[in-house]
Amino acid sequence: MRIEDDVLRIGNESPDKIALRMDGVSLTYGEVCGQMKSVAQRLHQEGLVPGQRVALCMVNRIDYLVLVLGIVHAGLIVSPINPRLIAQEQEALFEELSPVLMISDGNDGNLRYTLHTEHLYVRDTDSDVFYIGYSSGTTGLPKGIMRRHASWVDSFHAMSREFHMNEQAIILLPGPLCYSASLIAGLHVLSIGGTVHVHKTFDAVLVRDELLFGESNTLFMVPTMYRDLINVCGQTHGTAREITLITAGDKMSTGTKEQLLQRFSGAQLYEYYGTSEVGFVSVLRPMDQGRKPDSVGTAFDDAKVVCHDGEIFVHSTMGFCGYAGVGSPPITHMIDGQDGWLSTGDLGWIDEDKFLYLSGRRHEKMVRAGINVYPREIEQVLELHPDIVEVAAFAVHDERSGEVPVVAYVTNSGDDLDLAPFLREHLSAYKRPVFWWRKDVLPRNAAGKVRKTDLREEYMLL
Repeated sequence: MRIEDDVLRIGNESPDKIALRMDGVSLTYGEVCGQMKSVAQRLHQEGLVPGQRVALCMVNRIDYLVLVLGIVHAGLIVSPINPRLIAQEQEALFEELSPVLMISDGNDGNLRYTLHTEHLYVRDTDSDVFYIGYSSGTTGLPKGIMRRHASWVDSFHAMSREFHMNEQAIILLPGPLCYSASLIAGLHVLSIGGTVHVHKTFDAVLVRDELLFGESNTLFMVPTMYRDLINVCGQTHGTAREITLITAGDKMSTGTKEQLLQRFSGAQLYEYYGTSEVGFVSVLRPMDQGRKPDSVGTAFDDAKVVCHDGEIFVHSTMGFCGYAGVGSPPITHMIDGQDGWLSTGDLGWIDEDKFLYLSGRRHEKMVRAGINVYPREIEQVLELHPDIVEVAAFAVHDERSGEVPVVAYVTNSGDDLDLAPFLREHLSAYKRPVFWWRKDVLPRNAAGKVRKTDLREEYMLL
């Protein structure tokens, strides 16, 4: 199957059902399918042929998902580009991607189609590849992640089972659709016959009002957006109606979960863990939020998860098929000669109940005077501090010890904190940060992940 097959089927069976909503405007499944076919026809008329790449560089709009489906329906490969990247970053991605066509926002509000004739004869030979998504780039330049239809179709099935979603779902997506997690969430709901409610940009007040007074019964956001939602709810706004809340992209702190579920007491909270390369890995389900709050849950039904020498490996059909671009790194897929296992790049461990825990990124692990130190462990401890909202720990070079931890944090009050007494009580000496400073906000990318490279550069200037 292809990712658009179920959408076309629903368009035939229920053409009048609402598929998409944005700013008071709706598109039915019949209209979505008609527009999808028109997009494919136009691309063929422009001379594009299956296997060529098309870049989408635009903010959220009601027909964003229609364009994605139309490009894919034409047999082309779609690659969303974050429109908020600076020109130099966009140019670097564009050079690597070599798209034959760029579809972007025009100054008049209409779409701008820019054909690149020098790329007309560049094609991918794997006919099942339909998507190149770019990783968040927290450790350097983003990498192009290639996906086949089968991996996302299998992911759709897994999402329906794990999140208990069906054609009754009305999902609110206030985050950028150029982010893979938002994009797959929207395409999944369209594939099961639900309704996708898109916001042009994230506005916590609009999200709050939709949850309190609107029709949306499902929400996907990254944790930092949920924190903003909690802030605008204050102590007076909330609802007991049944809502499915889904989050990913970063670990949600226990304090954020508690505040969220206090305000939305009828909510079912699902926190899933995955990566751009391996896809869905594990999910912390609503019934386990209280007893295993620091975990990222147990494996998706379709995934096998092991920790080998402290590194997390996954075996499933939901992973990627390689990196795009000349000179791209090879796929890491071996454990002692066993094929089919992909490394997540994360470190972690599994408890006796088969719940997975993260201890940090492989490249983030620091060695202080010969002893391994994991930033995630430091962050989890500081997240327990009553005045800290969020925190990021990372390594810096030290002449004597090799590497030492440093921490940036955000507080409720906006005041600086003396963390020394708290750290002495909760962390062994070799794990304690040598320096910490308060920030108003932590720098994040479009996926909501903290940009620790930016923090490290800022620290060097302090």
